[in-house]
Amino acid sequence: KAMAEDLVSEINKERLNLEKNVVEKIHATVLKIDKELADLEDKINELKIKELEAVLEKMKSQQKTAE
Repeated sequence: KAMAEDLVSEINKERLNLEKNVVEKIHATVLKIDKELADLEDKINELKIKELEAVLEKMKSQQKTAE
């Protein structure tokens, strides 16, 4: 009986370790994706700024030609 209890205890420890490893991998993946999303957000914002600057320059140019 003690052997069976030891075996059950060992199996539970192994399962807990596996679950812990899965959670750690998921956490690492979430952190990586979060950083990638932040980087993409920065790039999108840079592109929007460049686009707005281009529109502003075009408007300035049109205003000069209208004068």
